[in-house]
Amino acid sequence: MSGLRSIKCALAALSLSICGCEAFQANSLWSNHMADNQHEAAQQRWNDVRGNVKLQIVEQHFKAGRMEEAELTLTQVLAMSPNNPEAYKLATRLHLECGQLAKASETIDTAASLVDEDAEVEYLAGIVAQRYGELDKALNHYLAAEELASNVAEYVMAAAEMWVAKGEPAHALSLVESRLRDFDGSMAMRMLAAQICRRLERKEQALAHSREALRIQHDDARTQVEAALILSWAKAHDEVIEILQPLVDKMYGEVKWKPGGRNTASRAFRDAAIITPTVVHALARAYADTKQWNRSQVVLRPLMQFDQTDITAWSLFARSALMSGNLEDADKAITEFNRRNPPTAETLLLKAYISYKRGDYASTREAAEKAFQLDNQMKPALWLSGQAARATGRIEQAKDAYARALAMDPDSKATRAMLAALSEPVTPSGAIVAANRPRNLNAKRRNASANKPDAIRMEKCDSTAKLHVPDNVAELYEGLEP
Repeated sequence: MSGLRSIKCALAALSLSICGCEAFQANSLWSNHMADNQHEAAQQRWNDVRGNVKLQIVEQHFKAGRMEEAELTLTQVLAMSPNNPEAYKLATRLHLECGQLAKASETIDTAASLVDEDAEVEYLAGIVAQRYGELDKALNHYLAAEELASNVAEYVMAAAEMWVAKGEPAHALSLVESRLRDFDGSMAMRMLAAQICRRLERKEQALAHSREALRIQHDDARTQVEAALILSWAKAHDEVIEILQPLVDKMYGEVKWKPGGRNTASRAFRDAAIITPTVVHALARAYADTKQWNRSQVVLRPLMQFDQTDITAWSLFARSALMSGNLEDADKAITEFNRRNPPTAETLLLKAYISYKRGDYASTREAAEKAFQLDNQMKPALWLSGQAARATGRIEQAKDAYARALAMDPDSKATRAMLAALSEPVTPSGAIVAANRPRNLNAKRRNASANKPDAIRMEKCDSTAKLHVPDNVAELYEGLEP
């Protein structure tokens, strides 16, 4: 019995040994197979980690403007982590920045295929569509981005800007104003609202949004400039001066108007990323419109030295000098501009007006007729020509000028008034001067206004007259009498 038991035990042990070996062999094969899969998965996880680290390096290169380094590193990331949507988003941004629109379209499509719903993917797809001119498609992407991430102001603004681009600013304003409470600290949202209000000619709303933007970010120069330009459009001149004068002073610095000063001014303007000529124009207009003529001229001088082709600066300077009674400086400025540049209808009209104020009627007619040759819709040029002819007794020439103006606009009350005035007697200009000359220091001047040629009251006689003249010259005539 003991022998039989020993044999059974041995057979059992052998059986267990055989089963164990087979199990061991089977487990080894299975373990090897699993190890390969786990190794691949682990390697991919490691590659994804390395890829995300490298993505941060790409982002740093991108922000620093090192596009070649960014593109090279990004290529490595995509090779390591080909299914990483973040890499394709960044690739899209990089391609957009480099103007590679076709590549940007490919990478954003790939990113979209790797995610179900992603606000940034929708936003970038909107930019790509916008660059292709597909405005409806771009708007849909931006609205989708806003819906997926309603707390991102940039997506709201992109959708609003697209409404504006589609010619529907009212929709844009409705969208922005409906979300302002959600972005209580967003200066950009309020400046966008102000700009849209300007487009819609809603002055009070534009002012309110601009002032709120300044409240939020009052010490930021770029915000100050953007708001000041809106305030300038709305003719809030005192606020424009308060905001812009310190910024312009800071830019001008210690510029000295002596030999070498021009180079200093040029550097100041070239180095200024924010204070552009348009900003200086706005400040000068604010001074001019508040009758601070000398301040306007002081602000404009550096700009005129920097850019001798800036017609706005030169004509504003001449206008300010004219309004301050300094006809000599006004004439010098516009004559110098016309000498250095091909005269325009605008500058010739201004020259004609200054000449009229100085009593130089021959120069008035010459400049006015040349202005009309360059712009045959410039009715004020014909008025000035007619007034100058009448002042020197050339009635037929005056009639001809007024007739041409009347043919252009038969309903013009100003032109008809000038024609009617031709029947009134005209005192020669020399006699007017003599009549006003006091016989002694205590004598009072006699008022010779009754003998004076009819004033060119363009805004008062004919509200449409200034539509034919560039704004910065049309303002010249407001409230002035030759």
